Amino acid sequence: MHNLKYLLELIELTPPEEIDDIIQFLNTVSIPTRYPENLVKDLFAQFPDAATKDIIEKSEKALLWLKTMK
Repeated sequence: MHNLKYLLELIELTPPEEIDDIIQFLNTVSIPTRYPENLVKDLFAQFPDAATKDIIEKSEKALLWLKTMK
C-alpha cells in the first residue's frame, strides 16, 4: 500500500484540513491481497455497500482537489 501523506510530502503539497482528513482516512483503507483465497470474503466483510460508496465519494473529493493543484 502507498502512503498518500508521504506522497504528498514528496511533491510538497499541503492539503486543506478537510482533504487532509480524507487522505488520512484513505491511508487506513487497504485491501488484503496477500492471501487471495480470502480476498472476496474479506472484501465483503470490510467494505459493505455503504462503506464502499463513502470511500468512493471521499476519494473523488480528494482527487478533485488534487486536480486543481496542477
